[in-house]
Amino acid sequence: MNKEPRVTIIILNFNGKRYLGELLDKAVDSALNQKYANLEVIFADNGSSDDSVEYVSNKYGDKVRVIDLGKNYGFCLGNNIASRHASHDSKYLLFMNPDAILSSDYITKLIRAMGLDGSIGIAQGLEISLDGVAHKIGGFIDNYGRSFVIDVKPVIRSLNKPIEAL
Repeated sequence: MNKEPRVTIIILNFNGKRYLGELLDKAVDSALNQKYANLEVIFADNGSSDDSVEYVSNKYGDKVRVIDLGKNYGFCLGNNIASRHASHDSKYLLFMNPDAILSSDYITKLIRAMGLDGSIGIAQGLEISLDGVAHKIGGFIDNYGRSFVIDVKPVIRSLNKPIEAL
């Protein structure tokens, strides 16, 4: 029996094959190639008109569960509908964009951070562009429902050195 909590990665796609090309492959591969073992990957297609569903099904087979939502429900509702397909024993859901590339220890570090405090309900990793520049470390929603994004660019410039991950 696996003691690591189960993680479901949900990749919500819209015409990713057409618009992202090989970046879509890199994103899916990065989800599948995690050092963290107890995970599943769901590719939820949000009404694409390209051949994304067939492409991902054929390329990844049973390594990725492909869900065709049939129409475009938008980002929030599309992810909510896709989350209904997560395994019943999943403790965490990771909502991943189809153009995001995860480091191989991304989930391990995120789960470690989540485990530090039982009151943590949501987390986001550091957003780094393909050229290696860090942009955001996430944000939070206060008790009044206002959202805040934490931009790290000014902090990085003032430190004049790279940021070390968890």
